[in-house]
Amino acid sequence: MASSSGTTTTTTTSGSSEEELQVQMDVKRRKRMASNRESARRSRQRKQQQLEELKSLLGCLKQQKQQLLCSLGSTESHLSALQGENSVLRTQLLELTNRLCSLTEILQYLNGLNGFNGLNGMVNENTNHYNYYNNYNNNYDNNNNCDGYSRLVHLNQPIIM
Repeated sequence: MASSSGTTTTTTTSGSSEEELQVQMDVKRRKRMASNRESARRSRQRKQQQLEELKSLLGCLKQQKQQLLCSLGSTESHLSALQGENSVLRTQLLELTNRLCSLTEILQYLNGLNGFNGLNGMVNENTNHYNYYNNYNNNYDNNNNCDGYSRLVHLNQPIIM
């Protein structure tokens, strides 16, 4: 009987050990589950915080985009205005250059008539004022293949002083 009571005691002891082991495993499992839950909660919080930061950044970027679009529109309209003004100025430059050529031709024509019509005194007094323009015009003629006679077409242009 001793052996059977020893076995029973062993079984009881081993049964108790298994129960204690099971309890310890349950405790560890519960701790692990609690730890995992806490870790998952922290992970969700981090993700939520990152999402909020990204939403905030998105709002800032949308606002910057809108400001840049407004600035771009303003710059484009300013560019368009400047291009129009530049075009007008180029046209005026061309007109004034043609007018200068015409006036220079008229002066050259009048200087040519001086010897024949007795206008020497009147035109020669004014000639010094036009020497600069004649030199400019001669350089213009040489550089732009203008001859003095091809521009005589403009003699009927009104002279406004």
